[in-house]
Amino acid sequence: MDTYQEILFTCLHDYRRGPFDLSTQPPSPFDGAPAERYLVDLSRRASKGNTAPLKIERALRYLSGWETNGTPDPDSALVAIESLKELKLETFPRSRLTEILSADDLEPVRLIAQVHSIAAYAHYLKYILPARARIRPQYAAKESLIWNLLTAVRHAHAAAKMQFITRGVLWAGFAFQGIAELVGLSLARFKQFTPLWHAMEQREIAMFGRAGDVSFRTAYFSAGECGLGSDCWETRGLASCSGRCPAHLKPKYCSRKCQKESWPQHKGLCDAGTALGPPPSLECSRYSEKYRSELDALYSPGRVIQIEVLPEVEEGAEWPKGRVSWWKLDGASPYESRKRVTYVEKCYD
Repeated sequence: MDTYQEILFTCLHDYRRGPFDLSTQPPSPFDGAPAERYLVDLSRRASKGNTAPLKIERALRYLSGWETNGTPDPDSALVAIESLKELKLETFPRSRLTEILSADDLEPVRLIAQVHSIAAYAHYLKYILPARARIRPQYAAKESLIWNLLTAVRHAHAAAKMQFITRGVLWAGFAFQGIAELVGLSLARFKQFTPLWHAMEQREIAMFGRAGDVSFRTAYFSAGECGLGSDCWETRGLASCSGRCPAHLKPKYCSRKCQKESWPQHKGLCDAGTALGPPPSLECSRYSEKYRSELDALYSPGRVIQIEVLPEVEEGAEWPKGRVSWWKLDGASPYESRKRVTYVEKCYD
């Protein structure tokens, strides 16, 4: 995949809905004529009032570095979708929302989820990239790293509660978890983000066989034993994975055989190619109290009410916390044809 296709995969592909099929994706700018025709079509739609697809395409191109000589430009990407970032299902009156969700074409709902996934990844990039690596360092001077992380997790949650779980959404969530645990805050404190925490937990179960905090994930891969886990307890002759997985989560294997057997579980982490922990420029030990107060500003002591898409839960698995309020609607899925989902108003006390 080229860099644009990598961004499509990161921001617009929900890993639970099958493999990433490039044939169903927009043409890459590197494809020449097909990409130009696609852009003309988006511009034509924009001239008729449907500007969201064109703005999303521009944001994706900025994130891929297509517009900036190969360097990702998250600031320009966010400017491109500025008018869309605050759209949520809660912004619509219930009567209008019922009308939108009952329609045959749920593209507006799908675009809202995509915008929040893109915004989550763009702010996550601004969180992990040093200021000198930014195309527009003037933005870095006005924003703190923690502010970008908090904004990333807000957008990640907006996508997660619509059941749009992309790699960018998960990265933002796990990055927030890493900082929260370093400064002594539990994710359970931030009850309004329950759909995101549930999505992260399900991803951890898929990757590690169980859910756990950062200390568990680190111990899992640094206990001095083969990374295959309970099927191999070898402690000698271990070699680290040579892939792109984060250094603090990098497994060691005693043989190529064990590494190959472990690959289905490790692939998601190795493909990430970026650290889920805090960037080196964030001095957590020095400013832990300051960061704790900044993160704790997200705490909602009162009741939280929000519109969500109910997740699919396997038989025997635990449902996310929160109770369904009075509003409920069965409708079509915004993401998969011929599939039904349930939209609900969830309440967290």
